[in-house]
Amino acid sequence: MKEKEISMHFCAANKEEMLKALGDAAGKLIAEMVCEEDQEDCDLPWEKKQPKVIERAEWIAEEIRNFCLEEGYYSEGKVREYEEMLNFVDQNEPTPMNIYRVARNILDHSDEEHERPVECLMLDISVDLVNRFYEVRE
Repeated sequence: MKEKEISMHFCAANKEEMLKALGDAAGKLIAEMVCEEDQEDCDLPWEKKQPKVIERAEWIAEEIRNFCLEEGYYSEGKVREYEEMLNFVDQNEPTPMNIYRVARNILDHSDEEHERPVECLMLDISVDLVNRFYEVRE
């Protein structure tokens, strides 16, 4: 942002009037500094740019499987149920609802030792097992 020299003169009868005048002046200065979208010489070009940002997320059933094995999850589930969950991962995107479904399924098929809030397991899955890729189109 460009530096701007400011000179002001206030005439006020008391402290309250002076504070009000200073507040009004500050408001005007801030309004001048705001970048308008159609302003060519904007001092804050990062505010004007609106690129299209594309996020792609993926998860891999094998990584979910390895996570369950390493952490001792899904010890109470049947092989068929486990395979169905892993097939679900292969066939679906890792949306928040799908992450919930997998986390809930894992907890429902795990022993009491692994009892914890579903949100915590969702966070573990989202952070550790969902791969996110970004593309920026100017």
